[in-house]
Amino acid sequence: MLGFTPAASDGTRFLWDQQIQMALSVEEVGLIVNQLPAHPVELSRSGSQGEGGTAEGTMTGVPDKVLTISPGEGAMVTFALDYVLDGVGGQISQLDTNSVNAPMEVIAQAGEFEVVKLILQQSIPYLVGWPSMMDIAVGNAVRAGRSGAGGYGK
Repeated sequence: MLGFTPAASDGTRFLWDQQIQMALSVEEVGLIVNQLPAHPVELSRSGSQGEGGTAEGTMTGVPDKVLTISPGEGAMVTFALDYVLDGVGGQISQLDTNSVNAPMEVIAQAGEFEVVKLILQQSIPYLVGWPSMMDIAVGNAVRAGRSGAGGYGK
C-alpha cells in the first residue's frame, strides 16, 4: 500500500485526513521491482475497481488514481500520483513548489529507492503466502515421517 499525504500550504504540517492510498497487487509490485529504475511504470485505478463502487461503477468521494513512477538522473526515481476526486480531475498542488506533473509527487534518491525496492522484493513471498505454504508442507512432511508413512522412521 502506497500512501501520499499532501503538505499544508504553509509547509509546516501534513494533511493526514487528505491522504490518498493506492494498494498494489503482487504483479504490480513485481513490475515495479523489475522495471525500475531503468524503465517508467504507470499504474491506474478506475472507480469501478475501488472499494465502495456501485454497480454502475461510480464513486462518491473515492478518487480515480494514476501512479507514474519515472526514472530520473543518477538513478533517482519520481513517484507521481494524480487523481480524480468528486468528479474533478487534475488536482491542484498544495504547494507552489510541487512539480507541475502531478498534484502529489515524491522524489526518491538512488539510495532511498534501493531501500524501497528491497522492501518490495522481500515482501513478494509473503504477499503470495509462500511462507505459510512452506510451513504447512514442512509440517505435513514431519508428521508423515513420524507416523512412518512413505517408509520414513523404520
